[in-house]
Amino acid sequence: MSAEELAVDPVTAARRLLGATLYGRGVSATIVEVEAYGGVPEGPWPDAAAHSYRGSTVAMR
Repeated sequence: MSAEELAVDPVTAARRLLGATLYGRGVSATIVEVEAYGGVPEGPWPDAAAHSYRGSTVAMR
């Protein structure tokens, strides 16, 4: 899956990732659960539940 395929709204990206298998360094993992959040108020998908919504905080640095 490419970055372009995930450059969509959060719900669509989450649906595309659910069930995907990641491979690397002799291990693999399947994504079995996802959460979809938007982002900052001025972004394309504002979401007050997103950690980034209220901007940068000391805890986020």
